[in-house]
Amino acid sequence: MSDLLRTVLFIAAAVLMTAIAAATYEQTKPPAIDDFQLVGKPFFETFEATGQPASLQVSAVDKESANLQQFTVTQEDGLWRIPSHHNYPAEAADRLASTATSVTGLIRESLVGRVKGDHERFGVLDPLDSDARDPESTGKRITITDLSDETIVDLIIGKPAGEIPRSTSGALSQDSLTAQYYYVRRPDENQTYKVRLNVDLSSRFSDWINPDLLQLEPAELRQIDIDNYQMREERSSPLAAPQLVKMQGEKIQLTRDGEVGPWSLLDLDNQTENLEPSKIDSFVSSLDELTIVGVRPKTMFEGQQILTPALTLNREVVGKLKTNTEALQQLINQVQYELQEYGFNLAPGPGGPQDLSLVSDSGEVAIGTDQGVVYTLQFGKSVAGDETNIQIGGGDVTQANDLPTAETSDTGASQNDPKTETPIKNRYLMIRVNFDETLLADKPIAPKPPSKPIKPEGYVPFENPKADDSAPVPTGESEPESAKDVPGVTLEDDRDPKFIGYDVLLKQYEEDQAVYELSLTRFEDEEKEFAKRIQEGKARTDVLNERYGPWFYVISGNNLSELQIERADLVQPKPPSQTSPLAPLNELPDRPDINFGGTPRTDIPDPSNKEPPVSGEPNEEPVLSTDGGK
Repeated sequence: MSDLLRTVLFIAAAVLMTAIAAATYEQTKPPAIDDFQLVGKPFFETFEATGQPASLQVSAVDKESANLQQFTVTQEDGLWRIPSHHNYPAEAADRLASTATSVTGLIRESLVGRVKGDHERFGVLDPLDSDARDPESTGKRITITDLSDETIVDLIIGKPAGEIPRSTSGALSQDSLTAQYYYVRRPDENQTYKVRLNVDLSSRFSDWINPDLLQLEPAELRQIDIDNYQMREERSSPLAAPQLVKMQGEKIQLTRDGEVGPWSLLDLDNQTENLEPSKIDSFVSSLDELTIVGVRPKTMFEGQQILTPALTLNREVVGKLKTNTEALQQLINQVQYELQEYGFNLAPGPGGPQDLSLVSDSGEVAIGTDQGVVYTLQFGKSVAGDETNIQIGGGDVTQANDLPTAETSDTGASQNDPKTETPIKNRYLMIRVNFDETLLADKPIAPKPPSKPIKPEGYVPFENPKADDSAPVPTGESEPESAKDVPGVTLEDDRDPKFIGYDVLLKQYEEDQAVYELSLTRFEDEEKEFAKRIQEGKARTDVLNERYGPWFYVISGNNLSELQIERADLVQPKPPSQTSPLAPLNELPDRPDINFGGTPRTDIPDPSNKEPPVSGEPNEEPVLSTDGGK
């Protein structure tokens, strides 16, 4: 082979090897640089630019039922509400703020997955995808839109990716300490990133509201009134229409003077009964723990309540419909039907149709606080159904007398047997609030001014002559002890006794007047403070009525059993040792006649002999001789 041919073959082989190397590089080179160009950049740059979130939605797959759950919070007229729950206010402002803030400027920190096949492993499958129904591999999707309904945040948060090392997170803020790593991706991207987040996404209604229904402290309570009446339908004859009749039950009233003072029960027989403080403590704890598990809206007219908290027709509503009495009557009938549906009713009182009282199927409880705020809780029918039905409706509403007793459940089985125990059902609750000034402690009492004495006719004041400065004081003697010892001065008051008495009364009046003026100043300050407390109590009442007024609530049956108590639950008979009176002195047993033997003493006087000693004889007690009897 010639040298030229050999050279050509070498060049061809080199070109071929270069081509093979280039092809191999293209097939085995690192991921496209575009995948890494996004690292360090925010997921959503428009969020900070707009800064006006108007809607927040959380989508997730329920771990128990594997069903899709979506929870939305929207902003209307400056207030956040929950459309899926009858536009109930989203009272958990901290959760709203922290959720929105947690995704503000969120940075892609490190790339952990590039392809769709990684999504299941990192738990970032889209819950809105019909194929994604495994709760373990499906993430929670948070979507935030602005006032123009433009999406400014759309993110899928997957499995936790580990704790943040202290050296990385530092110790500068609470957020950095509570944050941790999560796997995260955008729904329109395949890349999965590992980022640090401090977020608690929830699709549960109770997590987005303030579940504390009464929002009071047990120390505030001063009065508890329990009325255990029940409503029953009765017929006067087999053909007559049924009428709702109020069956009166026990009435219980508990009061106390201060936040740590003992409770007292009205009509307690202190001779034979003891009050059980532990039962009252359980009752108060149940009030404090009363939680919202569901809501139902009341019928409104143009955004206004038809019935006021005082159970009178809203004058503004009546004014708008005064020319249309038929429409007004239909509205009232609708309110009446709605009340009956949930276990309540309006009954006319002694004053006629305008004197209405709200009655409920299972009695009521009124609690008063030291702020003068009185909560009236009225219990309606019980509620059955799954979680969604209980929260927003659609389930069965059962009768009021279906609460299981302490011995039997709904099925008649013993509740003491855990195999057959049936949980107590939830129940509708209606709350009204009013203000009672008498509950405010330490109401100031105006001091009474002293009565000025009447000056007697012809009154002449007493004049005390001054001492004669020229009168010498005898030498060698001490100064006079009083003015009467000074020569030329007399203190004898020879005026009319009425004038002298008037001077005494006038002096006492001047002293009392000074005390009265000080007391009046203190009273005026206390009166201003008391008026301020009245104003605060009334304002608190208005705020609470604004919260409770538009709603029927569903409360947990776990608390309800502690709230429906009877007098027998609070009172125990005293033990016999505490109730047996002391035996009268004249019924004490006779002193035992004890004789130790020997000749009885006759020289000791009998204490039972009450006759006086004979005159002339000494009445002396015998004494012991110290001289041997000499």
